[in-house]
Parts: sequence; structure tokens; C-alpha cells
Amino acid sequence: MSIRDFVVTLLISALLVLVVMNKSINSYIEQKYHMALFNPENPVLSLLGAPREWLDTLRLNLFPTQEDLALESALHEAQAGENSTGEAGENNETESSDENAEPPYPRLNEQGQIELKADSTFLFIGDSMMQGVGMTLGRELKKLGFSVIDIARQSTGLTYTSFFDWGKTLKEAFAKNPHINIVVMMVGANDPYNMPKIKYASPEWVEIYEQRIQSILDTAREHGALVVWYEAPIVKKEPLNARLAFLNTLYKSRVEAAKQLFLPSNSALAPDGIYTPYVKNDQGKSIKMRASDGIHFSGDGSRALGALLVERLEIIKEEGEDSGDLDSANVDSRDSADSRDVDSRDFGGVDSRANKDSNKDLSKDSAKNSTRKKREKAESTRHQRGFNADADKMDSIDSADSMNSADSDSAASDFAGSASSANFGALDSSRDSGALNSSAGNVDSSASTNDAESSAPKPASLESILLDSIHTPHKAARASDE
Repeated sequence: MSIRDFVVTLLISALLVLVVMNKSINSYIEQKYHMALFNPENPVLSLLGAPREWLDTLRLNLFPTQEDLALESALHEAQAGENSTGEAGENNETESSDENAEPPYPRLNEQGQIELKADSTFLFIGDSMMQGVGMTLGRELKKLGFSVIDIARQSTGLTYTSFFDWGKTLKEAFAKNPHINIVVMMVGANDPYNMPKIKYASPEWVEIYEQRIQSILDTAREHGALVVWYEAPIVKKEPLNARLAFLNTLYKSRVEAAKQLFLPSNSALAPDGIYTPYVKNDQGKSIKMRASDGIHFSGDGSRALGALLVERLEIIKEEGEDSGDLDSANVDSRDSADSRDVDSRDFGGVDSRANKDSNKDLSKDSAKNSTRKKREKAESTRHQRGFNADADKMDSIDSADSMNSADSDSAASDFAGSASSANFGALDSSRDSGALNSSAGNVDSSASTNDAESSAPKPASLESILLDSIHTPHKAARASDE
């Protein structure tokens, strides 16, 4: 094949691809650059594009999309949960009267909290901003036991339905999985532009756009689901900001009129009403909330937006369970408080007994420390004055030591006498007969070398020290005063 033939074959192939894929190519250019090359509804182009639709159908049958797989997986989980409950739940439902039946869950109460059951299923839809929120919000919801289906897709919205139609996709999602309970949505960044032949923000444009918002709300209501709609957050580009602010007025008015939940994203990302990539936390530390493109979110920004929803959840327990309403946002703090209460109840008595024993030990240690400090003080005085000090000063120190020892013997005697009813009579008798003094003389014979040993006060005996060590703290205080 010559180069000329190769080039001709390549051009013909490219032309055929453009003709067959004309609708997809036009939709992409329209979504990306907000302009249309031609009318995709042209009958000739629709006929030429029929092979593409056949190929798409074949592809979906052979290779299901991630969205389809997520919907099917959640459906199987919900069906398995229903089967595990058995027939008891069905019998209870048939026995309950319609007049006394509670409103179905989930529901939005007067305080703006979402009351829902623990086995609820969340569906995430929207553009790349919803994808950013879903990465962290999905994990938090799964930790709480909920099922999560994330089919959010980048570059989507409500303006260019030829590129991607969320109204149609939501209906298909409910058809594939009727167990969806809460629809979480965020769009806007791809929407404030002209529709084909319709100028942005014109009355006709607003009417069509509001109809598409209402279609989302109506589909969810028809299937008993609640809609949580996130506000499109402030972005770095000011021209886009003004347009997003207009879209938010449309979202809020329609969502609140339908008695659904509209979450103010800017309360977490832009508390001062202006774009800022950083927000200070309660400790005054700056936290990065936005990505470098000025539109999307950082990990902390995504978690902050997810928290706006999680803190509004109240799990409704089934009949027969231990507790009633439960605020999911406070689960961890309640568990921590319960743990502290259990510790207090279980170990309060043990702590009390331990404190009493500890007080006794402290009293003993206090008496021992007082005696030891007095002796160390006397020894220090001797060293400071020198071993060659005159005899009068040494006699004075010895006399003071003897008086302290006599006080120790006296206190020990008092304690022994008061403890005679507790089998301390033998020690009391021994003290009265001089046995303790005699024993003390044998232990400390080097301190009794003068002739007046029999009349002089005796040093504290071993028994006196032992009794003194377990005596009450007031003995140590009296000894130190003297």
C-alpha cells in the first residue's frame, strides 16, 4: 500500500467515525466548550448514528458500567437483609392498622434532622464536586452501617441532557434498585451556560432548568426517598460565582418547597461569604479546604461537607431494641461517656478501699520520715560544728536526742496501752517490766557509757520504732514541735 492509499483510508475511517458518533461528539463539545456544532436531532444524523446505539447496547450487555454494578450489589444486599428478617416483619406490617401506622422513613423532622432506619441506602448523584464529597462521606456512612451507591460522574449537570441526563439516570437507578432511601446531589459548576438555542438565565432557560430540578425531586418522592441537595459552593473565579449564586436560589426554592433538605456548603467552606482556600478550625489552625483549581475540595474540605450531612442523621431503632432515637453524629461521644460511667460504677468501691489503705501507708511513712529527718538534722549539726567541739555542746545535742527518744517511748507506751484490747497486752507488760528498755540497752549499748545509765532516759527501742511507725500522724507532729 502506498502512502497515498494509507492517507485516504485513514481519512475515510475518521469520517465514518465522525458520522456514526456524531451525537456523542456534539454532546462532548457542547458540554466542554458550551457550543453546538449541529443539531443532534437532525433525522439524517440520527439515522447515521444508529450503529452507535447498537454498539452501546451490546457493550452494556457484555460489560456493565460501574454504576450498574453498584446498583446491583446494593440491591442484592437489601434483598438479603429482607430475607434474614423472616416472615415476622411481614406479619407485623399486616397486623398494624393504617390509622396508627407511623409515617415512612426516612423523613425530615421540624428541627431539620433526617430520621432514618439503620439499614437505609444512600445514592450519590451529581458532578465531580459530588464525587469529591462522596469519597469521604461514603466511608463515614458505611461506618455507621448504611449502604452507599455512588454513581456521580464528572462534567455532568442539568443543562446538557444530551451529554448526560440525570433525570433519566435516576429513574433507571430506582428501577434497578427500589431500596434507595436517600438521594444526595450536588451539581452546578457545569450548568450556568446557554442551552441549545436558549440563552442562559432567560425566562425560558429558567423554566426548563427548574423543571429538571423538579424531575429529580418528583422521582425521589415517588419512590419514598428523601433528597439532600448540596449548595454549589463559592469558587475562585468571580464570574462563575455570580452564576452559581443564581443557580443556588433555584435549587433552594425548589428543594425547600418540596420539603426536602438543602445543605449550605458555604457555611463550611466559606464562612465569611468569600472564597478562601483555607479555613481556621476551633484551635485557630488554618486548614486547606479547596483544591488548587479553585473549584474542587481537599480531603479536609470533603470531610467538612460530609459532616454537614452526618450531623443531621438520627437513626430510628426498631421495636424491641434497647434504645430509641440516636443521633449518629454523637455516637462516639456517647460511647465514651458510657465507658466512663461503667468505669466509675465498677471500680468506685475498689478505689475507695485502696484510698484508705494508701492513707494508712502515708501515715506510717510520715512518722518514719519525721524520725529520720530529726536524726539526720542532729548528725548534720555535729558535722558542721566539728568532731572536736567542746563537751558541753555535745552533751546538749545528746540531751536533745535523749528527750526525743523519751518522747518516742512515751508515745509508744500510750499507743500500746490503748491497743491492749487488740492483743497488745504482752508488749505493754514487757514495757512496764523494763524488758523493752533492757533490749534497747543491748542494741544501743555504745550510747550508755556513763554511770547514770539507770536513771538517764533510754534511746528508742526497736519495738518503739515499730510502734511509732504505725502510729497516727499527730505523734510525728508533736515530736517535730518539741
